[in-house]
Formats: sequence, structure tokens, C-alpha cells
Amino acid sequence: MKRVTLLAMAFCAFLFPSCKIVKNDTTAKQGAGELEIFFSNSGFDPKAYVASIWDSKVLPYVGEKSGDMSEILSGIKSAKDATAKKYGYRVGDEGTFYNYAARGKVKITRVDTESRNGYAYGDLPPYDGKEDVSIQIGPVYKGSSIRDFLSFISLNNFENQVEFAKLAGELNAKVRDTVIGTTDPATMVGKTYEMTAVFTDDGSGELPVMTPVVLTAE
Repeated sequence: MKRVTLLAMAFCAFLFPSCKIVKNDTTAKQGAGELEIFFSNSGFDPKAYVASIWDSKVLPYVGEKSGDMSEILSGIKSAKDATAKKYGYRVGDEGTFYNYAARGKVKITRVDTESRNGYAYGDLPPYDGKEDVSIQIGPVYKGSSIRDFLSFISLNNFENQVEFAKLAGELNAKVRDTVIGTTDPATMVGKTYEMTAVFTDDGSGELPVMTPVVLTAE
């Protein structure tokens, strides 16, 4: 890994003769006409950080802020602004997507594990046979819905965007390891679960993609 890094640095220097590679030091002064490339050396451990907040902060916060799943999903369709004001949270101003925490029962109708970004599909009460939600079951998880729903976490709390991105990935990894765990997707079909999940309303009109933080079979 060190050799690869050195080669990358040398390649950069070849392409950009005025390129200067420095440690991530915000007090350093940049010379005129120089392009500076920073390498983070903060020692941030996302796994340890998530372990320290998952049970004490993340789960209580999501549980407290969650609303009824059916109410939120129908509200997004019929009263989008009011639903966002009541249940939504977004990072930034107008133009960014709202994130929601929702809880309720869900009956699994099918699973799709053809790709590593696996999904289970669920029907909400009154169980009319229609698929209302998709649920990420991994082992690869996409998005940053959990991180972006947590109002007590901000980019300003971290040294750079790399750390912030690592946090989103590790929160998803926590779901993979502790929420889904060793569950065999094939055994989920036909079962009903109590679920608390986070999702982002991207305005696509497609099934909401839920990332579960609690998923308990009845």
C-alpha cells in the first residue's frame, strides 16, 4: 500500500510540476500557482466511533423521531410539505432531500440477492399483496440515509469529507453486522417483521429504500 501511495504521489508530481504534496495542515500557507494535495492523517476510526454511539445515541434517537411507516409514506404522496415538516430532516437548505425514520410491521413478499446489494420487498398492513417498501439486506449497502438523518452529526464534527463518508459506510456496516447479521434471506419470505428504518425521499416515486436499524421477526 505504501508503494502504491508513493507511485501515485510521483505520478502527480510528473503531471503537475507545481504540485506540492503536504500533510493535512490547515495552518500551512500555499505558494502562488501551487496545487496542494492533502492526505488525511487524523487517525479517525469509524468502526470505533460507530460502536460508541450506536446503542447510546443512534438507536434511541431514531426510535424517538420515527413515525408510523404507513402514515409517512401516504403523507409524502398526499401532503409532502406537511409530512416533511413533521417527520423529515435534511442536511442543508432547499434542494436537498428529506430523510425519515419510520416504524411499523412489514410482511416480506420476496427477496432479491442476485447482486451484492440485496433487497427484501415488503407489504404493509392491511397486507393487500402489493409491495410498499424495499429493504436493504446487503451485504453491500448503498446511501447515507442513517448518517444524514442524525441531526447530532454534522460534517463540521469531522476533519474532512473523507471521514464523513467513512462514517456513512460504517453505519451501514453496523446494520449488516448486527441488524441483518446471519439472517438467511431465503427464510425471510412470508414472515412479518417489526421494523424501524431510515430512508431518503429522493422524489423518484419509486419504492422507498429502507435501511433497517431494528428488524425483529414476529
